[in-house]
Amino acid sequence: MGQLSSLCPIAYCFPNTDDGYKLLFGDGVFCEFAVFEPLELQAIPFAPGRIVWRQAHAQATLLYPERKRFHVSEVVSFMGVVGLYFYATRRRDLAQQHYAVLQKLAPGHPVTRELGRRLSPSLLVRFWRYVTHRAAL
Repeated sequence: MGQLSSLCPIAYCFPNTDDGYKLLFGDGVFCEFAVFEPLELQAIPFAPGRIVWRQAHAQATLLYPERKRFHVSEVVSFMGVVGLYFYATRRRDLAQQHYAVLQKLAPGHPVTRELGRRLSPSLLVRFWRYVTHRAAL
């Protein structure tokens, strides 16, 4: 993460697999990455992408398997990261729009639940924010 954050500040990041992350840079650029051993690539379902960097001995053909459709999880993860980014930057209306789409696509997905929790915090959380805000004044 250190190398990525030296390029641009990271607005939001979360692990989406055991070996990968999705993140949103502060300038709005979305990034998804994972680290694999060459033999692992043969068994991983993924969409074709663009190689930004690879070691000279890595086989580029392993990164372009035949694929005809995308998983809903790709869209849900992207919409979730962007929705959480909008929430974090206080653009609640845009976060709410993304949440509405997530509710239709995958209401039980962890990122849908997290964005919903932030948009509609529990009574206890709202009370705690109220108390700590008043104490700071």
